[in-house]
Amino acid sequence: MTNKFRNYFHYSASERNGLIVLLVLIILAVTGVFLRDYFTDDSESFKAMDLHALLEQANGTESKNDNLPTVLQEFDPNKLDQTGWINLGFSEKQAASIIKYRDKAGEFNNPEDLLKLYAIDTMRYNELKPFVRIEKSIHRKKKTILNINSCDSTQLIALPGIGSYRAHKILKFRNLLGGFNTKNQVLETYGIDSSVFIQIQDYIRVEENSWSRIDLNSASLELLEKHPYISNKTAESIVFHRETIGPFQSNNDIVHMGLISGKLYVKLQPYLMPIK
Repeated sequence: MTNKFRNYFHYSASERNGLIVLLVLIILAVTGVFLRDYFTDDSESFKAMDLHALLEQANGTESKNDNLPTVLQEFDPNKLDQTGWINLGFSEKQAASIIKYRDKAGEFNNPEDLLKLYAIDTMRYNELKPFVRIEKSIHRKKKTILNINSCDSTQLIALPGIGSYRAHKILKFRNLLGGFNTKNQVLETYGIDSSVFIQIQDYIRVEENSWSRIDLNSASLELLEKHPYISNKTAESIVFHRETIGPFQSNNDIVHMGLISGKLYVKLQPYLMPIK
């Protein structure tokens, strides 16, 4: 019985060597795990310290250059000067552009008007909106009624319903016409429908004789073709007529000769210089 027991736990030389190698490998593995955890913790600690130092350095730099106030306070955009806008976090250049816009376009009527400023995007607007307080007073300056033939894009953008895109289209059409002769002509501008025109019609006007006129007997072919109411074919016919038959005696001649329809002539007539 004892011999059997001993034989059961007896190992050959090769088996004993294998066990020794296995034990050594186990010890090395355990030691390696311990060392890895030890050095990893130190490394991560150093990394955390370095990151903390970098963040402190970055925050220190930003605190010198970032004008954003720690706590926003209520403000009236119609009363802020350039320094006031800078104190809200805007750069000196942005603050100057805001003041310039307000001087040209008039006062802000509601917080949403701030979105018309290039310096204020949606994110910045959402930050400022809760603190905007626009004074409602009978003593406030009334919004200026614009001369549609002399205003610029900044003034147009300030009108309700008119953004930079529509302002650009209005100015482009105005230049092609040589100026509007009635307010309703603005409706002919691409992108301006009746719903938009209703919003702006009380804010615009047309001064008498503020648009340019064309002399049918001397205008070049290029000038005639440029006008929105004169097609290229009509322009060529006008030039051909005056060069072969002679000058027009009256602007109505272009209707009598079938060069243009009576309906279109009604629109074109204000742009024609009287023939003497």
